[in-house]
Amino acid sequence: MSKNKGYIKWHRSVADNPFFLVKPFDDWRAFEYLCLKARRYPGEIVLSDGNVIRLDRGQYFISRQKLADIFGWTIKKLKGWEKRMFLSKMVLAEGLAKGTRYTIENYTFYQLEGPAEGPAKGTSEGTTEGPRIKKDKESIKKDARASDLETPRDVIPMPDYIRKKINEVL
Repeated sequence: MSKNKGYIKWHRSVADNPFFLVKPFDDWRAFEYLCLKARRYPGEIVLSDGNVIRLDRGQYFISRQKLADIFGWTIKKLKGWEKRMFLSKMVLAEGLAKGTRYTIENYTFYQLEGPAEGPAKGTSEGTTEGPRIKKDKESIKKDARASDLETPRDVIPMPDYIRKKINEVL
């Protein structure tokens, strides 16, 4: 197997690391940022005005101005990047009334799902620092809930009573 093939595992929180957020971003780091922020599973987000936006796997919703600020770019530079990403068939930017929906093309290619190929090499996590500590059921549930929260920071999840009213109307 070639040394340039395979995957690395990064936790999504790397996108919040101060070293990762050094500005200005280059084209690749901007792409990595969107990959790290994109949804792993389809879902809905509710905007501050109550509008609901459906996002599929590999999509991220944010305003252009906010994303330009994160990248340390102007809006003009961001639009040029969007065009380059579109022509390279990497990212599709879809302007909506309240922001932009970014779709990572071939998201599943970048985010391998399922078992890794080939035998594992090295030692398993936990063996170098002693035995693994068993977690109680409540802390496991808490960790699972925390890892599933992937909505943008400025979006509040939709309350169940609002979701029911929307479903009644539809």
